[in-house]
Amino acid sequence: MTTASALPLDGIRVLELGHIVAGPSAGLVLADLGADVIKVERAGEGDQSRTMPAGTDALFHFLNRNKRSIAIDLKGSAEGRALFLRLAAVSDVVIDNFAHGAVEALGLGYDVLARANPGLIYLGLKGFLPGPNETRPFLDELAQMSAGLAFMTGPRGQPMRAGASIVDVGAAAYGVIAVLAALQQRAKTGLGQRITSGLYETTVFWVGQWLAQYAATGEPGGAPAKTGNSVADINAGILAVVGICAAYAHKLRTGQGQVVDTSLMEAALQQTYWQAAIYFATGRSPQALGSAHAALRGFRRHPL
Repeated sequence: MTTASALPLDGIRVLELGHIVAGPSAGLVLADLGADVIKVERAGEGDQSRTMPAGTDALFHFLNRNKRSIAIDLKGSAEGRALFLRLAAVSDVVIDNFAHGAVEALGLGYDVLARANPGLIYLGLKGFLPGPNETRPFLDELAQMSAGLAFMTGPRGQPMRAGASIVDVGAAAYGVIAVLAALQQRAKTGLGQRITSGLYETTVFWVGQWLAQYAATGEPGGAPAKTGNSVADINAGILAVVGICAAYAHKLRTGQGQVVDTSLMEAALQQTYWQAAIYFATGRSPQALGSAHAALRGFRRHPL
């Protein structure tokens, strides 16, 4: 894949209703694979990451490269909602990273969009998969804490979130894998589908190796100093699957296979996007943050 025209998702249009990390991460991967990603931002305000408390918009530029952008008033303007519906009717994928029920309340949920475009693939990036908790607000840090990852990462008795928003990026990557698979299925059936990727379930999968150890031995794991799960291994596997799915999409159009490479080093580097973006924007080297967040002041461990 040496030219833009040879990218596997060339000709695929994506509408991204995403903000800060999870939605933009999914849109970014699809854009890097050649899709035409149109980021839909709030009229007059834009994505929240344009004005993060860290004092830099470096994160916005890092996660939103290779995209186009349009500002639409979806809440207060019937004309804006009609415009979004027209765009969805000629798109292949919609990414919904808004709170549970927010898009449906605007009259722009999957059922409405699918009537206008039966081939549409709709990816919801939410706190939880459908179930008893699906309406709860949720964030990366909460997922790391509630699913047990933070307790595996910090010293014993001192839970600590990972230094990057790995759950946001992980849920986005799993969502992209499902989108690529849905594109292959659509090539056979002509029909799109609805997909949901959850922050909580992503984290539970990552702590699965420790759950399996406990179930088999009755003994909890030790107190690792690194991230509590094998995040580089798992992320390299995720990126390999993304590459394979994209290569298969390319093969359907060209008949040609290709070599797909992934590595632990690059998979780990992908998780340091906050620190890398801030360094290139400010020249400040990243420091150990404990359970704090690189851009949000309220994220840290609080005494019980």
